[in-house]
Amino acid sequence: MKNRQSLLLAILSSSLTAALVTSGCSGGSSGSENVSFVVRSTNVATSGATPVRISGAYVAFLAAEDATSSPGSPGTILNGDMDVSDQVAHVVNTATNTQFRLGVAAQDLAWAGSELYLVVDEAVDGRDWNDDMLQQDDVLLHWSQTANMLQRVDDLATNASLSVIGLGSRILYAAKTATPGAGGSNLRFVESSAPLIPIPVATADLGPDPLFARLLGEDERLVFLAFDETLTQPPRSLNGDVDFLDANVLGLLDGTGSASVARSTGRAVDPASPRRAKSIATGDWHVGFLVSEAGQGGASLNSSAVGANFRACATNDVDTTDQVLAVLTFAAWDANPTTNPPVNHGLPGRDRIAFAGNYVATIVSEADDNCDLNNDGSANDTVVRWLAIADLGDPILPINTAAQVRALFDAPGGSHGLTELSNSFVIVASEATGGDIDGNNGLDANLVGFLAPSPSSAVWTFLHIENVPVPYVEASWISDRESEGRLGVGYTERVGGVSLNQGSAQVPGDNDLLDAIPAFVKFSGPNLIFPRIGVALNSDSAGFTTSRGIAFYRAAENEDSRDLNADNDEADFILERTNVSSGATAGMSVASDFARPVVEVARFGSVECGALIASEAQQGSGGTDFNGDGDRTDLVLRWFRF
Repeated sequence: MKNRQSLLLAILSSSLTAALVTSGCSGGSSGSENVSFVVRSTNVATSGATPVRISGAYVAFLAAEDATSSPGSPGTILNGDMDVSDQVAHVVNTATNTQFRLGVAAQDLAWAGSELYLVVDEAVDGRDWNDDMLQQDDVLLHWSQTANMLQRVDDLATNASLSVIGLGSRILYAAKTATPGAGGSNLRFVESSAPLIPIPVATADLGPDPLFARLLGEDERLVFLAFDETLTQPPRSLNGDVDFLDANVLGLLDGTGSASVARSTGRAVDPASPRRAKSIATGDWHVGFLVSEAGQGGASLNSSAVGANFRACATNDVDTTDQVLAVLTFAAWDANPTTNPPVNHGLPGRDRIAFAGNYVATIVSEADDNCDLNNDGSANDTVVRWLAIADLGDPILPINTAAQVRALFDAPGGSHGLTELSNSFVIVASEATGGDIDGNNGLDANLVGFLAPSPSSAVWTFLHIENVPVPYVEASWISDRESEGRLGVGYTERVGGVSLNQGSAQVPGDNDLLDAIPAFVKFSGPNLIFPRIGVALNSDSAGFTTSRGIAFYRAAENEDSRDLNADNDEADFILERTNVSSGATAGMSVASDFARPVVEVARFGSVECGALIASEAQQGSGGTDFNGDGDRTDLVLRWFRF
């Protein structure tokens, strides 16, 4: 058997030029390949769960064999293993309108510049990529358009939920084996300039043997890791408690350079708990995470014994079941973790951590804190609390009074009702659980408010004086992060009592008060303003993405009461775009209704293109065969340049 470490395997490649499929939505003409917003289709089917990874002009995703039909067959074998159950890697070069079928079943994808890396389970792909006479490993493969071939880079940690992270010009992955000796780990970088050469990642650990880590995620190029005590030899505690059983001791790694060293925070976490890293300078971040009381030695981290300032009421909290907020400033901590350790901020958090200037906020369940935090007579609310980022020795005192502890609406979009804009916190407050805000004593609305934190007590602002027809704004959906200084908001009609999507005499909308329309929210001086467009969103799955001054979002014909793509029905989801400066708006394509951004764009480097998942069944009577496989029932990845 030929050794695949040195063998470059030829790829089943398709250089078909995908034709523009015309729909009733405007999207430009079919002239030059680089005409902005011309929507084109791939020649395979995909699924709603596919990863979509974009770098420069390249889009990578997974094609679904079972849905990619061929004449006389309900599916198409795309990786040569004689079944049609795989998700097979596919690449589009949007600059040349060229598609590549890579012929390998993959679990995930990541770009380092124009170099693509694929996570492959040998058992699923049906090939022994590392020549050990078995098909039991997860392997990392490399592809580039230049060679148009696959090559094995390394074996991966098996059954990890996340095996590779793209960081712009480099990737980070967790290997099956570790670099031996003190300071070693199983982590590796690969740079786009040397795409087949793994670079071992050292750790600051002083133990005699290497550490094994799993990848938890990345935020603004700071990587979150989980070091596993149970895999150290001999087993030892990494978080200072008396056991060797903690599989998730949080580590951090600067992802902006491949010479970075990984370091443990010495705190056990739940890998599903929220984390946040907000960049404050090159190589520096405010970092917030939740420490597991159960994992961290089984001691309460939010009781009065820890600090009286943590308690907002007389009732104590002595259980050991909470996830409690800790904060560090990365550069200072990394330089000297002894003098600048993670600081316990004493709030039992959940779902979300946010930073605004030198302040941190989290969502707190009153039941977790054993306390009626907003003093409304019950301890069943989910509220927002915020405080200053404290250095070691500083008092940690939440300065928001009970009257300003607002109950939250768990808004769709990923924010759970708490997000950031500029140097302010933005929330969606629930009147139903927190009481009347707008003074009408009758409408249980979910209202948008903001707060610019300061050393003195501050209040949430819900009265938006420049907003008409009323100064209060209700949100059905809100972005989890700001983009280009704006938040996307599903702005509801019912608070104002006026239909906002009535359309025109030629193309009428509706006169009901049931809709939410897109608002591109930003600050104007000290005020929050809500520029908006009169088309009804898919109100609880708006999918906002903003890039290069263009907002993309998901409209719903059944809510808008208009046939937006001119196919004689009002049952479709439509990708719409708006220039947030001019307000110019156009429909682009039918879309799909998944809880993900309606358009994916590159996270690092220049943005050249966007990609979406579209439903063939929604375009035209009986559907439209976007991918040319003979049916009209697929989900198809479509793309455009801009």
